[in-house]
Amino acid sequence: MKGYQQLAVGLLLGVGITAAAFAQNAANSAAGGAEDLQEVVVTGSRVITNGNDSPNPVTVVTLDQLQASRPSTVFEALEDLPQFSAGRGGAYSGNTGQGSSNNSISSLNLRALGPLRDLVLFDGHRVPPQNVDGTVDISQIPQLLLQRVDLETGGASAVYGSDAITGVVNFITDRKFNGIKADIQGGFSQLHDDDSNQLSLALGTDLFSGRGHIEGSVQSYHDAGLYRNQRAFVQQANSNYWTLQGNGTAAAPYFLTQYAFDANQTYGGKIIGPGTAKTNPLLNMNFTTNGALSPFVNGSTVGVTGTTQIGGQGGLANEDVTLKTPIDQVQLFTRFDFDITDDLNYFGVVSYNIQHQFSTLGNIRSGASATSKLGSGFVLSSTDAFLPVAYQNQLLAAGLTTFNLAKSWDTTYYSPNSVDYHNHNAYLNTGLEGKFGASGWKWEASVTRSRAVQANTDNTTMSTGRLFAALDAVVNPANGQIVCRVSLTANANLYPGCVPLNPFGPTATTQDMWNYLLMPTRYVSTTDLEDAEGSITGSPFSTWAGPVNTALSAEWRRLEYIFLSGGEPANVAPLSCTGLSVYPAGNCVPPSATDIGSSQTYTNGSAGSPLGQPVRQTVREIALEADIPLLKDKPFAKDVELLLAGRNAGYSSFGTPAASVPQATVTFNADTWKLGLDWHFNDVFTVRATRSRDFRAPNLGDLFLPGRVQGFSLTQDLLTGAQNVLTQQQVGGNPQLQPEVGYTSTVGLVIKPSAALSFSVDAYDIAISNGITSIDGSATIYQSACYASGGASPFCALQVRPLGNYTNTSTANNATLWFTSAPVNVAYIHTQGVDFESNFNTRVAGQPLQLRALITYQPHVWTVQPLTATLDAGGVSSPRERAMVSARYSPNDWFTLDWATRWRSALKNVDPRTLQANGQPVIVTPGSEDVASVAFSNVTFTFHIPGITEGKLDAYVNVENVFAQTPPVYVPAGGGSLFGMAAGAGGVSFYPGDDPIGRYYNLGLRWRL
Repeated sequence: MKGYQQLAVGLLLGVGITAAAFAQNAANSAAGGAEDLQEVVVTGSRVITNGNDSPNPVTVVTLDQLQASRPSTVFEALEDLPQFSAGRGGAYSGNTGQGSSNNSISSLNLRALGPLRDLVLFDGHRVPPQNVDGTVDISQIPQLLLQRVDLETGGASAVYGSDAITGVVNFITDRKFNGIKADIQGGFSQLHDDDSNQLSLALGTDLFSGRGHIEGSVQSYHDAGLYRNQRAFVQQANSNYWTLQGNGTAAAPYFLTQYAFDANQTYGGKIIGPGTAKTNPLLNMNFTTNGALSPFVNGSTVGVTGTTQIGGQGGLANEDVTLKTPIDQVQLFTRFDFDITDDLNYFGVVSYNIQHQFSTLGNIRSGASATSKLGSGFVLSSTDAFLPVAYQNQLLAAGLTTFNLAKSWDTTYYSPNSVDYHNHNAYLNTGLEGKFGASGWKWEASVTRSRAVQANTDNTTMSTGRLFAALDAVVNPANGQIVCRVSLTANANLYPGCVPLNPFGPTATTQDMWNYLLMPTRYVSTTDLEDAEGSITGSPFSTWAGPVNTALSAEWRRLEYIFLSGGEPANVAPLSCTGLSVYPAGNCVPPSATDIGSSQTYTNGSAGSPLGQPVRQTVREIALEADIPLLKDKPFAKDVELLLAGRNAGYSSFGTPAASVPQATVTFNADTWKLGLDWHFNDVFTVRATRSRDFRAPNLGDLFLPGRVQGFSLTQDLLTGAQNVLTQQQVGGNPQLQPEVGYTSTVGLVIKPSAALSFSVDAYDIAISNGITSIDGSATIYQSACYASGGASPFCALQVRPLGNYTNTSTANNATLWFTSAPVNVAYIHTQGVDFESNFNTRVAGQPLQLRALITYQPHVWTVQPLTATLDAGGVSSPRERAMVSARYSPNDWFTLDWATRWRSALKNVDPRTLQANGQPVIVTPGSEDVASVAFSNVTFTFHIPGITEGKLDAYVNVENVFAQTPPVYVPAGGGSLFGMAAGAGGVSFYPGDDPIGRYYNLGLRWRL
């Protein structure tokens, strides 16, 4: 980390005249307690300059307020706001993805509809995605010179474009900062782990007699992170982690347990085949110690499915999952502006972000499912050189030349699945802004260039070929040493240096054996954004109630990414079995016209961009907005204004998700509009309402995510009637996607009886049609829908057949070539709720007291997909009620106390509306469904130290989770978790909005000059 810090300081000091972003500021301070600003532009509008006159519900949080609650990161502080539900990153990351995507990035989930449906802005400009799936990493936004964050919770696509279905999060920079800021902070948990530190410096000054201004910041942040086994609430001594077992039927109702194990994944290795106990004398024997078998201790199978058992000697599938992702990060930011004339200003911004994260994903283990070609585990020779001779003789005496071993490597001794993520984000924006005419018309024009590079290294990718070669261990007759069989053949050059693998025992595999299997794979995705935009605002005429303010804006942008894999041609072609197929039922199966092998015959990893070519998307947009005053100073209508906005967007995308699919251009258009009414009855009562048509365009990941082709066993081809068909599956993007369309309605009441008190209530309703969701075309319900339609159903696009039709039942000439698992426009998503906000400023004992309350009630988040049961995430993966209350009191000039408490309502592990395949409600064992409500409180003590230095020096002690509240157990069955992004997979066992760390202390100093 020291190298990053030195680089950051060097870059900051070396920056000369730099550039900054056009700042489209957001709602004024009275709406949310922000500082008193002169004229700002409200988030969600380009023409409204007074937050009191906005029909859009906007919550404003200043940097000071964010730091008072959570001084670590702005992202974690925003996550406490009740408008957000179950985001990912920070202390809520859990286990994470691999290959092309990093699921530990800090992404906000507004309205529990997923991070792709809220638009993130930086000074009014679109923040480019970090992941190829389109998600935006909040941590790339420079934090130290933020002034505030504006949160608009209504559709805003007509003003800003795609993705603003659920709202906008706008990060606003302090454009005129003068002086010096220096912050130093360190943190640790009550268990003395998860240590963190943060160093920050900001400078700002006027130049050229006040005509120019420059400011910059550098900030480094380190968090050591945590693993699941470091917190006792997810486990008990000598027990497994919390899981939800069963399938919801009368025979196997859902139930919570801490003692579920995989019976086929022991750490020593369990012999699971072939044959029965009569034909295999070693069946169900377990290598509890190296080289020595003992009978496997079975657990109970009552009420569980698959290879799961309760108790016994089974292994853990995800033993060492990351609980909180370790992170090292440096942020750099510089802004410069200069008044060329009194009516013309140049501005520019440069920011650069470096980030390293590390995540573990669980144990490495053999396949052991009933449908996999390797479903019987590793196929080993009965004369394997590492197998004790006594066991060899027993197998051979029974007529067995091979046997099957299932195994999981204990992460205590062997590296768990792990991925390193290195992110580099560079951002440049520069332009001109000016004004003209007697009526004060304003204009602006800017260009943006950004690049996000995500270099992911999968540290524990195994070479499938090396694994199969190493598992075939024999004795070299020349010297008596144990070697790989392939090393003694003419194909030795295919696996040079092969190290034979000993799997027989918990620690039988040596480090050299382990290292030979591993082949770290590097994935690099590069996302480039070029953006040119301009706008002109002013009042062309007036009505009887005042001037009509209008804004005409236009934008052109191009987003391009390329994803390259440094591994073997992964999951694209079957693994060659040359030199590996040494016995008929071996691990590697040569592909043929009728048997292409199972997924295990493919090398691990993800495919890179087809043909090594980038994919790109070009967008052109034009928008018009008008704020029309209707009434002024009338009875019951002190001020009434109508907001109109419209936008036309055209998209042209080029690429392909797979080498087998030709590159093509995909085009679509999107028209959006917005109506808003702001009615001030008087100085106390205001009614506001909006209705909007919004959209989310399919991003490059949705359209062209590089696919992988893998073999799999199809239980039944419903068209031809063939059973247990070995075919192919392609997983990737879908170039046929169209935009999602959302309709949002809001209506609210604002009450301000005095300057010290405000109260607002806003109801909202969001309905999204044509929703993009991933569908597996091989599933029975989607096959049936395709064939019943005669090929007209959209689900037919998820399979490929030689004749190109879906009515010919011939197994000879119309057998499926492959099925596709890809995103499709089939979902209808609907949610509604109410937001409450109250702010109160008063004095107690002559000293200032500030109180604030934010409450969200969101009872339903419905998801409707064809042929499936309607799901409701409300109360399952998204709490129905969420709240945050905060207070600030300064009893004297040298001390300030800040308190914040966030609360969520109870949840359920199983959606009570979910139906089984037979149409019957799911059955849940009492006590396994309910997840208790919970609250977490933070407190900050700030001491204002006078006289030690010039300027203002503050020392603070922040305590997060003051009462060391333990998260309730939360392990959802699935159901409504699609858009709520619920955790629980891999046994993490807590709701992602809860605090798994326990009491945490942050101590720091802030200096202002």
